[in-house]
Amino acid sequence: IDAIEAGGDLRDVIMRCYYEMNRAIGDSRNLKRNADMTAHEFESFLLEKGLPHEPIHNLTELFERVRYGAFEPGRQEERLAVSSLSAIVAACQRVAR
Repeated sequence: IDAIEAGGDLRDVIMRCYYEMNRAIGDSRNLKRNADMTAHEFESFLLEKGLPHEPIHNLTELFERVRYGAFEPGRQEERLAVSSLSAIVAACQRVAR
């Protein structure tokens, strides 16, 4: 998270947060996104597994907007992506204990 906050293109920051979410969930909960799953399907899968709705939804929505659209995020979206990732990592750590 510190490295992500250190800067870079805002689109890249959001995409990196999404990929780091996938890694954190995979490492702590052994929940992996199948190659044929859309981001939205993966979101639904994670919510069914009890992960926190708001940060998962926010980060997925931001990811889809920058990955598949012409959306140009601002600092507010960057902060939302980083705070969502932080909340997801914290939830994974609570479960892992």
